[in-house]
Amino acid sequence: MGAHKKGNFDLKLGSVLLRMGVVKKKDLSIALVAAEEDGQRLGEALIHMKLITSEDLVRALRLQKKMFGGRSGCVDAMLEIVEERTQSGAWQSQLLFLKKGGA
Repeated sequence: MGAHKKGNFDLKLGSVLLRMGVVKKKDLSIALVAAEEDGQRLGEALIHMKLITSEDLVRALRLQKKMFGGRSGCVDAMLEIVEERTQSGAWQSQLLFLKKGGA
């Protein structure tokens, strides 16, 4: 079994979002390229592209953590960051900056 597989399930975030039905495969592919080019994490790119909400990302990360059997420090760290940004409104601030022609 690979590092991101458990049984027949792919545990990568993109696959989790696809299985949840919140993103389409074509959009995921575009976001993966954008994330790599911009040095972002996939979830950040998807939110900036308005393909998912921060709430979708939190749900996907929680599901991903359950699929890892609750033993993923990386997923825990991402959940903490996303929840903090969601509660503080940081995602909305970044989106407004991007809408106004920011980086």
